[in-house]
Amino acid sequence: MQDDWRVLPRLSLQAGLRLDHHNQHGTFLLPRLALLYKASATITARLNGGLGYRAPVPYINSLDERDYPLVRALAGVQAETSLGLNGDVNYQRTFDGFDEPLVLSVNQSFFYTRLGNPLVLSGLGFAGPFGANYLTWQNATAPLSTRGLETYVRLRADETELYLGYVFTDARREYDARNPHLPLTARHKFAAVGLVEFTDRFSAGLEASYIGQQHLGDGSTTPGYPLFAALLRYHVGQFTLALNGENLLDYRQTRREKVVEGLPDSPTFRELWAPVEGRVVNFSLTWRWLRG
Repeated sequence: MQDDWRVLPRLSLQAGLRLDHHNQHGTFLLPRLALLYKASATITARLNGGLGYRAPVPYINSLDERDYPLVRALAGVQAETSLGLNGDVNYQRTFDGFDEPLVLSVNQSFFYTRLGNPLVLSGLGFAGPFGANYLTWQNATAPLSTRGLETYVRLRADETELYLGYVFTDARREYDARNPHLPLTARHKFAAVGLVEFTDRFSAGLEASYIGQQHLGDGSTTPGYPLFAALLRYHVGQFTLALNGENLLDYRQTRREKVVEGLPDSPTFRELWAPVEGRVVNFSLTWRWLRG
């Protein structure tokens, strides 16, 4: 069920309710609520919240496929549940008096998610093939929570644009007092993007970002690192030529540590927290077919 109401001239409410029944994990009532408040012609505020769930599955993308035979069948586990809340305040204003109208956007948002009954993988010491331990999924005794803020400023005039952004993320495994930080989640991220249209045919862009310190599964931390990308684009007739470069500083995790260890027939892999492919440059040609 879903319905929209205009509660006040400047306040809109959207409410939804969903009922799911899972043949193994029971019934889930999932409400959702969204508020939109237009304070003025330039300022709007949003607030969204709702509940969710996920039925357990034995295989996930982060699990090494070589370990699939060791994963025991699911038994006695509950579905994961979630509570999500996010909101933002947005300011947008258009300035005239330029060759093209200049649009300024400033956005401040926040987010919070609480994951209940999170599934964690553990080896319980059962003898498996070749002396390995079987892997068993269990529900953690405490939730996993994520909270954070995102701020960005954007200036745009036709195809010319400047963007500055920052994201703060605090993700914690509350069930792990010894190593509570969620692995491979940077606490701080910065980004800047500039795109300039010099003529009707030629434009160029530059993107710079900084990925802050991350925690690994064993509790150790990684260094922060920068990333740069650039784009050159040229239009001629029905053709568009683009030259794009990624990771121009050629930052690689493999230059700081080995990512593959062990013997060739039984390698082990370290967690990937930075690029491993190095600098990437590509060229594209697009033809737009116009019918007469």
